[in-house]
Amino acid sequence: DQDTDETLAERIEEARSILEKLEEIRRDSKDARLDDEILTQIFKTKLMSPPCQNQGYIL
Repeated sequence: DQDTDETLAERIEEARSILEKLEEIRRDSKDARLDDEILTQIFKTKLMSPPCQNQGYIL
């Protein structure tokens, strides 16, 4: 299904973007604290994933 493939491709690209930001922070930061923006993006990605949408998720 083309819609599913596009959605999967979007999720993969979003995950790569988050990973790149995390690697940059880890490399450049001494205390390795994450910005609220990045944490929010990680949580949103997780909560919008199919397992969370179908089965729920506890924070």
